[in-house]
Amino acid sequence: MDQPARHGREDAKTALSASRHERALVVLTVLVGTVSTLLAATIVNVAFPALMQELHVGNDSVQWVATGFLAATTSTMLGAAWGIERYGERNVFIAAMVVFAASSILGMLAWNLDALIAARVLQGGAAGIVQPLSMVSLFRVFPPEARGRFATVLLSRLHQPLPCPRMRRRHWTD
Repeated sequence: MDQPARHGREDAKTALSASRHERALVVLTVLVGTVSTLLAATIVNVAFPALMQELHVGNDSVQWVATGFLAATTSTMLGAAWGIERYGERNVFIAAMVVFAASSILGMLAWNLDALIAARVLQGGAAGIVQPLSMVSLFRVFPPEARGRFATVLLSRLHQPLPCPRMRRRHWTD
């Protein structure tokens, strides 16, 4: 079991002792988990017309697919700190990602609207744990003075378009 979360000087010492390799692994893991849960929050909205047709329901009913996800996300964010303190970052992250993946499969196999809403609520609950946990994990491996620089570099890289031959001809710095 992971050690409980550290505070103050302990946090800074842990960040200083994190190797470059450990930081890269944490960043990659956190990105995969966070991006997948953030995409899951809104990606279902484009499927509403098809869901309404397939499940023979109105917009007011199918809207619960998104609402249930967001309500569960918000609710479980509140308990994320307790889970981290009690079970450790790694264990909570793995459990949340397993629940997220299992509920994604359940949603894919949903036989009616109620099953889909239940799957999305489970998925949202797991997403609500992963999102704050990601920040805790990043703060653990980066010392306080490097966190702002890291966030700036990471966000600037995430918002750039993917390179392709047509884009290479353009000068993005102009």
